[in-house]
Amino acid sequence: MDNPLYCSSMDELVILMNMTYKCNIMCKFCGQRNLPVEVKKMSMDNELLYELCLPLYERAKMIWLNGGEAFCHPECFNYVQFLSSKYPRSTIKIQSNGLLFDSKWHNLAADNLIWIHISLNGSNESIYADTCWDREGAYAKIKQNLDSYIALLKERSLIVFAPSISMVINKDTAHDIEDFVLLALTGQYRACVFYFDSSEDDKTGYFRYPDALRPALLKLLKLERVLADKFSMFFRFRIPATELSLIEKEVEAMPMSKLIKEYAEISELAEKRSIKKEHEERERVRKAKGKKALSIDEESKTSLRQDKRDNKWVCSAPFNEIEISPDRTFGFCCLLQRPRFDMVQYIKDGSINWDEAYNNAALFEVRKDFLENRYHICLEGCPLKAANKQI
Repeated sequence: MDNPLYCSSMDELVILMNMTYKCNIMCKFCGQRNLPVEVKKMSMDNELLYELCLPLYERAKMIWLNGGEAFCHPECFNYVQFLSSKYPRSTIKIQSNGLLFDSKWHNLAADNLIWIHISLNGSNESIYADTCWDREGAYAKIKQNLDSYIALLKERSLIVFAPSISMVINKDTAHDIEDFVLLALTGQYRACVFYFDSSEDDKTGYFRYPDALRPALLKLLKLERVLADKFSMFFRFRIPATELSLIEKEVEAMPMSKLIKEYAEISELAEKRSIKKEHEERERVRKAKGKKALSIDEESKTSLRQDKRDNKWVCSAPFNEIEISPDRTFGFCCLLQRPRFDMVQYIKDGSINWDEAYNNAALFEVRKDFLENRYHICLEGCPLKAANKQI
């Protein structure tokens, strides 16, 4: 079909599975703390995991398990074994707080080149306890899990498949950015990600706490230049637009020599890293295992990516993403609250015609809007919302 709004094969699909809203950690800044009690208890049932979504798995480049805390789902281990065995060409990504990522998971993850992402939220135990969760021993356990897994990957010459780590930036954690990057580099992690706390955005384009967050953004922009092409660091999400525009040009004009001198230790640690070479090595290993190829963009910007369609750069989400929730609704981006679609209307004889579901009239309208650069349904902090070019 020639209609640019119709997705016929979905062979480049990214599936985001919100396995459960249950969680074993109470992060102080987590937006899911405000969910209704009945929603926090929701988890995907086996019919959804093993039957209704079955036609999608063969088509997926990536199957991304999320939560809540994915490892809290009682079926998670069996489900990942099932996906790894039956759909070995797909890359599985699991986002976790790391507390349950113990030795039981390590061999399964390494054997199947599973991408583990850990929301570490602090460069040390003291900061984690003060700003994230003050449960005694939690950070030490997470770090032990990570260190053990890194050691296993080194033994197997698979260190390029090391986990990525992330932290939330707010007025209480902004001072930890540099140390967190140092931790990511010394620990040989794949990448680090920073998320600005959306509750500290005043919704008019500015930070609610500029004295703490403007210097944080300035530091991130500087580090982005220092680490360019060497180490993947992503933070361009939920940044108030006006704040970014005030600082970005200033950093672009700074001499590179000055930035390298300012961040000498980070620059030195990153000197032997290469985003391109590490990606090429992962691709070599993935190819040997029969997995589908992933581009650098697909790895570094899984859900915030643009593709060339109809001779223009456009957000790829409504064209090759599907996000599925325990309540049997689906959408196309984990960063949107709408539109959501009820699976029930597409269930016939115990299965779903996903070609029909993924090409419904409302999704056609969204794709049309995106192709015409109308991103009115997207979050204000999304870096793709007003983009007219590849970023």
